[in-house]
Amino acid sequence: LVIGVNLNALGRHYDAVSFFEDVRQAKEYSDSLFIGLIHGYIGICSFEKAIEYGQQGIEHFPNHARVNLAYAEALETADFHSAVNIYQKCLELDANDFLIQWQYSLALIRNGNWNQGWCFYKAGFRTVRQDRGKYLFDTEHEWEAHHATDKLIVWGEQGLGDVVMFSKFLKYIPDTVKHIEVHLAPKLIGLMQKRYAHTKNVAFVPIDVTMSPEFHIPIGNLPALFHQQYLDDSTHLLPFLTREKNSHSGKLKVGITWRGGHTERNQRRRSVPLAFFYYISSVLSHESVELVS
Repeated sequence: LVIGVNLNALGRHYDAVSFFEDVRQAKEYSDSLFIGLIHGYIGICSFEKAIEYGQQGIEHFPNHARVNLAYAEALETADFHSAVNIYQKCLELDANDFLIQWQYSLALIRNGNWNQGWCFYKAGFRTVRQDRGKYLFDTEHEWEAHHATDKLIVWGEQGLGDVVMFSKFLKYIPDTVKHIEVHLAPKLIGLMQKRYAHTKNVAFVPIDVTMSPEFHIPIGNLPALFHQQYLDDSTHLLPFLTREKNSHSGKLKVGITWRGGHTERNQRRRSVPLAFFYYISSVLSHESVELVS
């Protein structure tokens, strides 16, 4: 079981499934076995098998919060409404499990329930390293858009790519904030300084976990405050992104997303396996498809 769990964590899901199936054949059932089988089969995009083992898992462990959680993750691919109901059951079983809160938040956000989704989203920060910022649980000084202050600390709690992406929301911070100090991983500072070379009130510095409390906000929270302004600014992109308004192309648009670190457990939600593109190319000629990144 330990080997299988580690293989799943490394993204080697085919190998993990092989180990877990050997344990299952021996009928040594445990909560870890079913969780590992579900995550392994999701990892290789075999969602029907993942759902099958999810159903078996909750038959054996009906009140185990993490087994129900894994089943809900698998079920999202087939029955989103039922999956959300299971996430709610997971919270009833263990309301203090940060991973359950985080996965539930992602489901709500994907379904367009932004307000409730953001309430739970911050729980995800508690499931990762605690050295990304000392301000995480300092709610007294957490900044809201209506706060006027001489200095605001925006700290990069996300991975490198997400920090770059979310930095586009910095420009929506109102003028009532006199100076913005963005705390980042050192390797990003040079890039961000070049990107914002002409922005006078923004400075980029290494993350400092020894500073005294000041108004602060995680950079990943900026879209919660300013997504409407961003969408209003982005309306000119709609003709490019929608097939109907770009009918002269006549091609099917296929979006590509690129995954981050190979140890990320949530890979299946961040990208698609290259094998999917082989399938696309085998059924559609390249003249009829337009790939969009």
